[in-house]
Amino acid sequence: EFGHLDILVNNAAIEYFRSIEDTTIDEWDRTQEVDLKGIFLMTKFALPLLKKSDHAVVVNISSVHSVATIPDLGAYAAAKGGIVALTRSLAQDLGREEIRAICVSPGFINSPMAQAWFDSQPDPQAALDRVDAMHPVGHIGEPEDIGNFIAFACSDKGGFINGVNVVIDGGLTSKLHH
Repeated sequence: EFGHLDILVNNAAIEYFRSIEDTTIDEWDRTQEVDLKGIFLMTKFALPLLKKSDHAVVVNISSVHSVATIPDLGAYAAAKGGIVALTRSLAQDLGREEIRAICVSPGFINSPMAQAWFDSQPDPQAALDRVDAMHPVGHIGEPEDIGNFIAFACSDKGGFINGVNVVIDGGLTSKLHH
């Protein structure tokens, strides 16, 4: 409608809680396709419109699992780590076109994916209370916590932010133990 695209936010994920031994090849491939290849494809095919913008930004949503993880999330952690690496490459490649690329790695966020995990626990409220307590801020994040940073990073005030991975996790990964 406007002839250009200023901001592309790549945010899609699936995860399987399986050890590497128990992860099927189909589960591994599906995770890489949705979580990593999807970002490649969306960015690739959005480039003609991004190039027409005066201030385009590609925002890739990764996860804290790109920098620290837990058992049984190998496929997910690998894909999310790949997103961080892809973002660095995009910053190099797209910078020539004056298109910035940033990566945001959220921690526990009040989202359908997190809620599905809580619901899968024997006592969902106890699981939420335990996870809230793991965070130095005392609670999991809200979608607005991520959106507010993205809005800032994509504004003129964030105009020099490029090629980075910003972890937004309420301090979760700052702790040595829980």
